[in-house]
Amino acid sequence: MGLVRRALTLWAFCSVGAIASAPIASAQDDTTRARALFEGAVAAIDEGRFADAVVDLRESLSLSPRAPTAFNLGIALRGVGKAIESRDVFDRLLAGELGELPAARRAQVQALRDEVAAEVGRVRVRVDGPAGATVTADGLELEREADGTFVAELDPGRHALRATAVDHDPGLSDIELAPGEERTLTLTLRAAIDEREGVLILDCEHPDATVEIVDVASGPPPLSRSLAPGPYRARVHVGDDMRESTVELPAGRRVRLLLEPPTSDVIENPWLWIGLGAGVAALAGILIWGLTQLEMAPIEDPFWGSIGVVD
Repeated sequence: MGLVRRALTLWAFCSVGAIASAPIASAQDDTTRARALFEGAVAAIDEGRFADAVVDLRESLSLSPRAPTAFNLGIALRGVGKAIESRDVFDRLLAGELGELPAARRAQVQALRDEVAAEVGRVRVRVDGPAGATVTADGLELEREADGTFVAELDPGRHALRATAVDHDPGLSDIELAPGEERTLTLTLRAAIDEREGVLILDCEHPDATVEIVDVASGPPPLSRSLAPGPYRARVHVGDDMRESTVELPAGRRVRLLLEPPTSDVIENPWLWIGLGAGVAALAGILIWGLTQLEMAPIEDPFWGSIGVVD
């Protein structure tokens, strides 16, 4: 880099003289300012202060587009790790877009351009997710290639890649690229889980009803609660009678459940069925007792109690 820097300084010195002799009086202020910025930038490059040089050279180039200024800007950009922008400046310089490039300098510019171009990294991103996904690198959206992948040229260093799609959680990856590295990676998009609370309202038209969201709250209808999405058990009580239902609360939705009160008809009366069940059990017990009288008497064990013996 020392040889390159000395060559730059010689070119810079000659170019400063050219700027100072600008014949157009109306541009004198701009060229004077451009010259001062140029001189400060060359000194900054000699001292390794590339970031300061980039700032001054950008402004100098905007005031007076000249090949030496662009050349030094390409060097300074490379010094701060901006390989892509440095390469592009050298390309514009070779194309004659940033002032006349002397033939004696073309080979040097081309060599530097090729060196910095070899430092540019390349990342190909595949998306495991819906077809409408988008991908960004450091916040800049990438274009989709014909094969469905996304390709980015990146400077050496750390970068943040992000894939997004509607109703999906983003796929993220932070990578560290070495100079000239090429890498392929996959970002996975998973369907998002909507965790917004919904509102569950329990109502009942019976004047004496009490409604209950099991394990949440109870009270006279209507009973309203903001809850996480999911299944809930809802009960309505009238006196000693109760009826239970299950309801699914969607995310972000408001659901009103009108509960039918429990009935006290004979057929639906639980005490009727309990009584019938007890009667059936008693009858079965009598039958079993009668049958066991035909079997051998049980053996009495002083520790375990009565143990029935079955042949």
